[in-house]
Amino acid sequence: MFRLSRNTFAHTLLAVAFTVLPVSNASAGPGTLPAAPLFLSTIVEPNVFFTLDDSGSMDWGPMVDDGTAGLTTFYGGIPIIGFQHRAYYSPTFTQLYGGSFASLPPANGTSAEWDRGWVVRNHIGNNNYYNPNVTYEPWAGTNADGTPMYVDADPTNVLKDPNLPGGQAMNLTVYHAYGTTTLW
Repeated sequence: MFRLSRNTFAHTLLAVAFTVLPVSNASAGPGTLPAAPLFLSTIVEPNVFFTLDDSGSMDWGPMVDDGTAGLTTFYGGIPIIGFQHRAYYSPTFTQLYGGSFASLPPANGTSAEWDRGWVVRNHIGNNNYYNPNVTYEPWAGTNADGTPMYVDADPTNVLKDPNLPGGQAMNLTVYHAYGTTTLW
């Protein structure tokens, strides 16, 4: 029969005690967990990258879906009428791209292709065009003195760019003639 001596029993009990006691306190370690990975030597503040597109295409007026009223479009919305990219509503507005993009031709019955341009001057076919069923509110924001940055537009003097008070404007309440064509 095998018998443990008192000395062996004491050593075994002591070994078990030293093994089990530290394990029971392992979940309550001192300190707090780090908020960043341990391999980073410095903390980096979070960043947000905010981009605004002020390229020349932001000056274009039409945004027509390809195939609307039989029109082919270029760059996701510029109608091609009379073999030209028609990026502007009228020849009176500054055209950043000069001759490479033209204004809309008149829809006056002289050309079947030009007459399809009606869709560009209509909110149903052109996503950027004025929709009379929508109530447009001025953009939010105030100047340093507390006055509104933007106010309701005057229909007789609508600015092309509301950030340029002395810039190009158009009277929307009258007919406009371009050459021999009159447009509303």
